[in-house]
Amino acid sequence: LCTPLHVACSRGDFEMTHLLVTHGADLNAEDAERMTPILRYNFNSRCHYQAVTHILQRGSPIELRDTSDRTALHIAVYSADAKTVSILLEVAERQLWC
Repeated sequence: LCTPLHVACSRGDFEMTHLLVTHGADLNAEDAERMTPILRYNFNSRCHYQAVTHILQRGSPIELRDTSDRTALHIAVYSADAKTVSILLEVAERQLWC
């Protein structure tokens, strides 16, 4: 099942992502490949740092894996996106200590 939030994330649309998340979109919804919205995020989009931060602040778990056993951190590293990797590592560290 591909939700509107999956679509907004895959397009890298921060405004739509923000709107959907603010109105209660399911951050844990999985599509057919077991990908949650944050795993679908287009890390090459212009505004993705804001959106990734917003999704994580709303409680999206970063430890979830897709059918290829990849987390959001794997995908960000594969995309050579150091800033998102840094954001994800900071969140992971906070989640480990809470």
